[in-house]
Amino acid sequence: MNLQVAIKGIDDKPALRSRAKTGVAATLNRFRGRIRDARVLLEDVTGPHKQVVDKRCRIDVRLKRGGALTIDEIGTDVFVSLAVALDRLKAAIGRKVGQAKRGVGAG
Repeated sequence: MNLQVAIKGIDDKPALRSRAKTGVAATLNRFRGRIRDARVLLEDVTGPHKQVVDKRCRIDVRLKRGGALTIDEIGTDVFVSLAVALDRLKAAIGRKVGQAKRGVGAG
C-alpha cells in the first residue's frame, strides 16, 4: 500500500505527518491487501491567523477492487479532525470491503 501525506498551511508538520502516517497505517492495516493507495491532506483552509472551524483532514483511499473512498472532516483542531476522520475511515472501509465480499452492487 502506497501512503502519501500532504500538509498545507499548518506549522507542526513533523509531528502531524508522523501521527497521520501511523494513524492511517494502523487503521488500514487489516485491509492492506485490498488497498492500492491512500492519500491524506491536512490543511488550514483559511490560513494560520484565523481561529475558525477550518482545519481539514481529507483521506482518499483507492481499493484494488471496489472503487474508492473519501473521508472529509473539518474541525477547529487538525489533530481532532484527523482522529475523527480515522474513526470514520475505519467504519467506511469495513462497510466497503464487506459489500465487495458479498457482491453487493455488482450487478
